[in-house]
Amino acid sequence: MNLDYLDKYNLTESHDMIILDNPEEIVLGRGGFLWLAKAGDEIVGTVGIMPEGHGIFELIKMCVAESWRGRGISKLLMETCLQKVKELGGKKLFLFPIINYKRL
Repeated sequence: MNLDYLDKYNLTESHDMIILDNPEEIVLGRGGFLWLAKAGDEIVGTVGIMPEGHGIFELIKMCVAESWRGRGISKLLMETCLQKVKELGGKKLFLFPIINYKRL
């Protein structure tokens, strides 16, 4: 789902593939978390957080399936991340901006 989104907008970068190909090692193995939103047996959304040190976390790989957008799934995913950061005593959650230089 994430790769489809990135490819659709020509945003896929090498570091995206490293994370998507090795989520257990790169995210979970480094103290991060991943969540999947499901509707029945269908995965309709994803999100994760990665610790950056000193109570700072990066929001990663947030995506909602196109056919499920506009239903509040991204809000639920964000609330899940924010709650987890609070539970961990985090101070800050940030989203690294995606800039597609080809469109500038």
